[in-house]
Amino acid sequence: MLQKGLWETIAKDYRKLKEQVEGDTYIWIDLTKEEVQTLPSNHKFELPSPWILYGVEKENYNLNDEIKLSSLF
Repeated sequence: MLQKGLWETIAKDYRKLKEQVEGDTYIWIDLTKEEVQTLPSNHKFELPSPWILYGVEKENYNLNDEIKLSSLF
């Protein structure tokens, strides 16, 4: 997130990809809750609810958003 030139590189490659592909083009990046809080208020990101690994019940998902490994075995 803080690496100099990261967002400029992503934006450049995104523009290049949009020229090559017809239809909608998206960039997927996983952000932690802490990283989302550092985004400027005028960001253009869509922030849907986080995905949960298929088969893991919400009850087995702790407050830190880490899957309890014991529930997988």
